Amino acid sequence: MHMWIDALVDTGSSNFAVAASPHKNIEKFFNVSMSETVINLGFEVSVPYTQGIWKGFLGQDIVKIPSYENSSGIISNVAFITESEQFFINGSHWEAILGLGYREIAKPSSSTEPLFDSLVKQMNIRNIFSLHLCGLNGSEMAGSLILGGVDHSLHTGALEYIPIYKEWYYEVVITDIYIGETSLEMDCKEYNFDKTIVDSGTTNLLLPTRVYNRIVDLLVEKVKNMVFIPKKFWESLELLCWKNDKIPWESFPSVTMTFSVSYNLSIDLVISPHNYLRKMKNEDTRFTPENVCYKFSIAPSDLGTVVGAVVMEGFYIVFDREASKLGFGTTACHDTINRGSVSFVRGPYYKEQNALNCVYTKLESHFNMLLIATATMGTVCVLCITLLILLVIRFQALRFCLRQQEHDQFSLLNEAHK
Repeated sequence: MHMWIDALVDTGSSNFAVAASPHKNIEKFFNVSMSETVINLGFEVSVPYTQGIWKGFLGQDIVKIPSYENSSGIISNVAFITESEQFFINGSHWEAILGLGYREIAKPSSSTEPLFDSLVKQMNIRNIFSLHLCGLNGSEMAGSLILGGVDHSLHTGALEYIPIYKEWYYEVVITDIYIGETSLEMDCKEYNFDKTIVDSGTTNLLLPTRVYNRIVDLLVEKVKNMVFIPKKFWESLELLCWKNDKIPWESFPSVTMTFSVSYNLSIDLVISPHNYLRKMKNEDTRFTPENVCYKFSIAPSDLGTVVGAVVMEGFYIVFDREASKLGFGTTACHDTINRGSVSFVRGPYYKEQNALNCVYTKLESHFNMLLIATATMGTVCVLCITLLILLVIRFQALRFCLRQQEHDQFSLLNEAHK
């Protein structure tokens, strides 16, 4: 039995997982009992997300990729989803998730080889992939996934690269954030509290709460004299709708994230309001041919900064795992020519700043080291005190013996005089 499936591409996880039981929000599923090639490896798998969770079991099967349709396929680990909650999305038309993160975050353990790792080994392709997310094209999501290389027709201008700070998620380091030309002027560690990752499986741009609040304050200040926006819109609780899609784009400033390329070079990702104001599908009741609605897609986060799909849709992004770096180019998506402004890459330019000074170091690691040091010193102190007590006891015992000996000798002398 074989079946073609549609998969959500997720750079924020590492498992290739397929629906293996019916669900109201999907049109089809893979019936494991009908397969002669699936091997059950006997491990339960559970993967939680910011919203939603799925559970199932880990197996192996033959997987074919459309780009390599003439091949016989590869042997890959596959998680078969048997139950889920708030995971599959109605109308999304996908019944699987392709995790492209590093094996460090694979479930149930880092010994589980992800599909892309298997593809690199068995098909002998380069350890590089690239994403071209274009957002809504009519009522469908559009874009491309290039496995094993780069397609320069999908971007304009040069590709500019930044280093991957840590290989688990695709963790990077932000050094500054601007609203228009105004810096947030915060300690750059706050931008990366407690990490910054590039995650195509998350829709919004998520930011630590203090950073989010500062951004909203600046946005409100910049647009208040040009267009009325209710408070609930900034909280993503209310949509803004314009007749004939006549949104006043010029009233909304860009959001810029700065990254260090090297010690003295930086680049900017200048994010257009066309990206952080997300056009909604026509399921919304206020959406009519004359009424187009948008949602504010920057939100607070307790789990660090997540550069999600709304930002990624403005760029062609190369995940160069060979050189441990990410490349960004201005997108060549279908609708950019109709936009008044587009997201773009600026730089590189000279800026002397060490990105390592912006890395958030978890306090608990320092606390654990302090506990270890305290315990070690405490143990040493206890040993020293114990040794001192033993020495005192020994000293007192020797004194007693000497006194007793002197007393016995004195008694003998007295007996002799008698």
